[in-house]
Amino acid sequence: MQVRDILEMEPTMEGTSGLGTSGPQPCTVIWVHPAKRFFVVEFRSAITGETWREAVWFPLKPNEPEQCGIGFHQRLDK
Repeated sequence: MQVRDILEMEPTMEGTSGLGTSGPQPCTVIWVHPAKRFFVVEFRSAITGETWREAVWFPLKPNEPEQCGIGFHQRLDK
């Protein structure tokens, strides 16, 4: 994933309820954490044209070390 990639994601922001946002919407990746911990996407409202941003965690793969604020630790549920 790189900056300026276009993704299809469902917004999680509470303020979008009632605006006809059912299902995924296009969004643009605007920043990726250097250690690939999370990324930030920007949505644009089709109704008002306003934009908002959301941070999204990268999904963990099975048996991949989990990330925390201190560093990498092995999963205990192996």
